[in-house]
Amino acid sequence: SSTYSKLLIVALGILPIICPPSNGLIKTSPEFLKSSIGLPLISLFLLLAFFLKDKPSFRLFFKEKASVALTLFLGWCLITILWATNPYEGFRVLLPWLGGGVTFFLLARNLNPSKDLRFFLKVMFVSGFVAATIGVFQYLLGFDFFSQAAGPASTFGNKNMGAEYVVL
Repeated sequence: SSTYSKLLIVALGILPIICPPSNGLIKTSPEFLKSSIGLPLISLFLLLAFFLKDKPSFRLFFKEKASVALTLFLGWCLITILWATNPYEGFRVLLPWLGGGVTFFLLARNLNPSKDLRFFLKVMFVSGFVAATIGVFQYLLGFDFFSQAAGPASTFGNKNMGAEYVVL
Protein backbone atom coordinates (compact mmCIF):
# COMPACT_ATOMS: atom_id res chain seq x y z
CA SER A 1 0.00 0.00 0.00
CA SER A 2 2.74 2.44 0.96
CA THR A 3 4.91 1.38 -1.98
CA TYR A 4 1.98 1.84 -4.36
CA SER A 5 1.33 5.34 -3.00
CA LYS A 6 4.98 6.30 -3.33
CA LEU A 7 5.15 4.98 -6.92
CA LEU A 8 2.03 6.94 -7.82
CA ILE A 9 3.47 10.13 -6.34
CA VAL A 10 6.83 9.68 -8.11
CA ALA A 11 5.09 8.99 -11.46
CA LEU A 12 3.06 12.18 -11.09
CA GLY A 13 6.23 14.09 -10.21
CA ILE A 14 8.21 12.79 -13.20
CA LEU A 15 5.46 13.29 -15.78
CA PRO A 16 5.80 17.10 -16.09
CA ILE A 17 9.53 16.80 -16.73
CA ILE A 18 9.11 14.46 -19.72
CA CYS A 19 9.76 16.32 -22.98
CA PRO A 20 10.83 15.41 -26.51
CA PRO A 21 14.38 16.41 -27.46
CA SER A 22 14.80 19.22 -29.98
CA ASN A 23 16.98 17.13 -32.31
CA GLY A 24 13.84 15.81 -34.03
CA LEU A 25 14.17 12.25 -32.73
CA ILE A 26 10.56 12.39 -31.53
CA LYS A 27 8.49 14.73 -33.69
CA THR A 28 5.70 15.90 -31.39
CA SER A 29 4.82 18.73 -29.05
CA PRO A 30 5.73 18.47 -25.36
CA GLU A 31 2.05 18.60 -24.36
CA PHE A 32 1.10 15.76 -26.72
CA LEU A 33 3.98 13.63 -25.45
CA LYS A 34 2.96 14.24 -21.82
CA SER A 35 -0.62 13.23 -22.66
CA SER A 36 0.50 10.22 -24.69
CA ILE A 37 2.59 8.93 -21.80
CA GLY A 38 0.51 10.27 -18.94
CA LEU A 39 -2.92 8.90 -19.78
CA PRO A 40 -1.78 5.26 -20.16
CA LEU A 41 0.38 5.65 -17.04
CA ILE A 42 -2.58 6.92 -15.03
CA SER A 43 -4.73 4.11 -16.42
CA LEU A 44 -2.09 1.57 -15.38
CA PHE A 45 -2.10 2.93 -11.83
CA LEU A 46 -5.90 2.78 -11.80
CA LEU A 47 -5.82 -0.90 -12.81
CA LEU A 48 -3.11 -1.65 -10.26
CA ALA A 49 -5.22 0.02 -7.58
CA PHE A 50 -8.07 -2.40 -8.24
CA PHE A 51 -5.82 -5.47 -8.29
CA LEU A 52 -3.45 -4.63 -5.44
CA LYS A 53 -5.80 -2.95 -3.03
CA ASP A 54 -9.07 -3.91 -1.46
CA LYS A 55 -12.37 -3.10 -3.15
CA PRO A 56 -12.74 0.63 -3.69
CA SER A 57 -15.24 2.37 -1.49
CA PHE A 58 -17.19 4.66 -3.77
CA ARG A 59 -19.42 5.76 -0.90
CA LEU A 60 -16.48 7.33 0.89
CA PHE A 61 -15.29 8.91 -2.35
CA PHE A 62 -18.67 10.52 -3.04
CA LYS A 63 -19.01 11.92 0.49
CA GLU A 64 -16.50 14.59 -0.55
CA LYS A 65 -18.17 17.55 -2.27
CA ALA A 66 -15.23 18.02 -4.64
CA SER A 67 -15.58 14.41 -5.82
CA VAL A 68 -19.26 14.85 -6.54
CA ALA A 69 -18.66 18.14 -8.38
CA LEU A 70 -15.84 16.67 -10.48
CA THR A 71 -17.89 13.58 -11.35
CA LEU A 72 -20.89 15.69 -12.38
CA PHE A 73 -18.67 17.98 -14.47
CA LEU A 74 -16.98 15.09 -16.31
CA GLY A 75 -20.33 13.34 -16.75
CA TRP A 76 -21.83 16.46 -18.31
CA CYS A 77 -18.80 16.79 -20.60
CA LEU A 78 -19.28 13.21 -21.79
CA ILE A 79 -23.01 13.75 -22.36
CA THR A 80 -22.48 16.90 -24.41
CA ILE A 81 -20.28 14.97 -26.84
CA LEU A 82 -23.45 13.13 -27.94
CA TRP A 83 -24.73 16.22 -29.77
CA ALA A 84 -21.35 17.72 -30.71
CA THR A 85 -20.77 18.63 -34.33
CA ASN A 86 -17.41 16.87 -34.25
CA PRO A 87 -17.30 14.21 -31.49
CA TYR A 88 -13.68 13.35 -32.27
CA GLU A 89 -12.58 16.90 -31.45
CA GLY A 90 -14.68 16.77 -28.29
CA PHE A 91 -12.98 13.57 -27.12
CA ARG A 92 -9.58 15.04 -27.92
CA VAL A 93 -10.31 18.05 -25.73
CA LEU A 94 -11.93 15.91 -23.03
CA LEU A 95 -9.06 13.40 -22.64
CA PRO A 96 -6.84 15.65 -20.48
CA TRP A 97 -9.84 16.45 -18.27
CA LEU A 98 -10.59 12.75 -17.88
CA GLY A 99 -6.93 12.12 -17.05
CA GLY A 100 -7.09 14.80 -14.38
CA GLY A 101 -10.31 13.33 -12.99
CA VAL A 102 -8.84 9.83 -12.81
CA THR A 103 -5.71 11.24 -11.19
CA PHE A 104 -7.85 13.01 -8.60
CA PHE A 105 -9.71 9.75 -7.96
CA LEU A 106 -6.42 7.85 -7.55
CA LEU A 107 -4.97 10.42 -5.18
CA ALA A 108 -8.15 10.75 -3.13
CA ARG A 109 -8.58 6.99 -2.92
CA ASN A 110 -5.01 5.82 -2.33
CA LEU A 111 -3.11 8.50 -0.45
CA ASN A 112 -3.15 8.85 3.29
CA PRO A 113 -2.82 12.58 4.01
CA SER A 114 -1.05 12.08 7.33
CA LYS A 115 1.54 9.66 5.88
CA ASP A 116 1.95 10.64 2.22
CA LEU A 117 1.52 14.42 2.21
CA ARG A 118 5.13 15.19 3.16
CA PHE A 119 6.51 12.83 0.48
CA PHE A 120 4.06 14.24 -2.12
CA LEU A 121 5.19 17.80 -1.39
CA LYS A 122 8.87 16.81 -1.57
CA VAL A 123 8.42 15.12 -4.96
CA MET A 124 6.45 18.07 -6.35
CA PHE A 125 9.11 20.47 -5.05
CA VAL A 126 11.90 18.50 -6.74
CA SER A 127 9.89 18.30 -9.97
CA GLY A 128 9.26 22.06 -9.93
CA PHE A 129 12.90 22.72 -9.07
CA VAL A 130 14.13 20.61 -12.00
CA ALA A 131 11.68 22.34 -14.38
CA ALA A 132 12.76 25.77 -13.09
CA THR A 133 16.46 24.90 -13.38
CA ILE A 134 16.01 23.79 -16.99
CA GLY A 135 14.18 27.07 -17.69
CA VAL A 136 16.98 29.11 -16.10
CA PHE A 137 19.59 27.22 -18.16
CA GLN A 138 17.57 27.92 -21.30
CA TYR A 139 17.36 31.63 -20.49
CA LEU A 140 20.94 32.20 -19.34
CA LEU A 141 22.97 29.61 -21.26
CA GLY A 142 20.91 29.01 -24.39
CA PHE A 143 20.29 25.36 -23.41
CA ASP A 144 18.16 24.07 -26.30
CA PHE A 145 17.95 20.31 -25.78
CA PHE A 146 14.14 20.34 -25.40
CA SER A 147 11.80 21.45 -28.17
CA GLN A 148 9.76 24.54 -27.37
CA ALA A 149 7.62 27.06 -29.20
CA ALA A 150 8.59 30.10 -27.14
CA GLY A 151 11.45 29.85 -24.70
CA PRO A 152 12.47 29.59 -22.02
CA ALA A 153 9.76 26.99 -21.62
CA SER A 154 11.62 24.33 -19.62
CA THR A 155 10.00 21.00 -20.58
CA PHE A 156 6.76 22.62 -21.70
CA GLY A 157 5.69 23.89 -25.12
CA ASN A 158 5.72 27.55 -24.29
CA LYS A 159 6.99 29.79 -21.53
CA ASN A 160 3.55 30.50 -20.08
CA MET A 161 2.90 26.82 -19.35
CA GLY A 162 6.37 26.41 -17.87
CA ALA A 163 5.90 29.43 -15.62
CA GLU A 164 2.46 28.22 -14.51
CA TYR A 165 3.86 24.83 -13.51
CA VAL A 166 6.78 26.32 -11.59
CA VAL A 167 4.51 28.77 -9.76
CA LEU A 168 2.07 26.05 -8.76
